[in-house]
Amino acid sequence: MEDQEVNRYELEPNKELTINNKSKRYLLELTKWAKFFSILGFIVCVFIVVVSFSMNYFGSRVEEMAKFDETGQLGNVSNSWSSFGAVFGILYLLMGLLYFFPSLYLFQFAAKMKRGLLHGVEFDIEEGFKNLKSVFKFFGIFTAIILVIYLTIFLGSFLFGALVS
Repeated sequence: MEDQEVNRYELEPNKELTINNKSKRYLLELTKWAKFFSILGFIVCVFIVVVSFSMNYFGSRVEEMAKFDETGQLGNVSNSWSSFGAVFGILYLLMGLLYFFPSLYLFQFAAKMKRGLLHGVEFDIEEGFKNLKSVFKFFGIFTAIILVIYLTIFLGSFLFGALVS
């Protein structure tokens, strides 16, 4: 699949690409920022996962606390709070796990690109760019999915509004 993509761009055979020192400095600076944002992404992932577990826990605790009404008597309690906490807890857990992958790809890009540039290992530079491509591919697919969801919600609400009025 990737060979087909490369063939579309008509690469000149036997022509090697060299990276001058100025480009190496720019790429090394880029690796520092990529590492910073990847670590920030990992921290956000952990935060989102902690929030997801908190939602599950506090959703069940709210149900227990709501069993007593204002007079201290045992009242009617619906299951809505615990299901609210569980649903949003699972959604946040999925978001945290989903956000992990671009952070991992970005971290791998930074590590491999830096190692490749400092030690002159072409394979590491290639793998670094491969990971950077994965970051952009992930965000491209994710953005397309979100846009389709937004469009579906917009059209659904428009149709619902037209049917109600």
